[in-house]
Amino acid sequence: MLYSRAKVRLATRPSSLIPKTEAWTGVAFTVLVGAGALAIGSTLNQIVSLTVGGPTFSGIGGLAGSLFAMGLVVLATAFLIYRLDLRTGTVKRRVAFLEVGWKNE
Repeated sequence: MLYSRAKVRLATRPSSLIPKTEAWTGVAFTVLVGAGALAIGSTLNQIVSLTVGGPTFSGIGGLAGSLFAMGLVVLATAFLIYRLDLRTGTVKRRVAFLEVGWKNE
C-alpha cells in the first residue's frame, strides 16, 4: 500500500525544468540588477571624484551620464514589473504608454 502511494506521488511530481518565460524574467531581473549596481557605483564614483578633484566639465558630464543610466534602469525595472503584472492581471491602474505592443494572450 505504501509503495503504491509513493509510486503515484513520484509520477505526479512536477518537472524540475524552469518554464521559458520564468527563465527570461530571471535573466531580465539579473541584467537590471547588474546594470543598476553599475549605475549606482558609477554615480558614487563621480560624486567622490567631483568632491576630491573639484568640479570639472568631464566630472559633471560623467555624473550626468551615470544619473541618466540610473534613471533608465529604474524606468526599465518599472516597465518590466508592469508587464509582469499585466500578464497576471493584477494591474489596478492601466497605463497606455507601457502597453505599447502588448498582446493580450
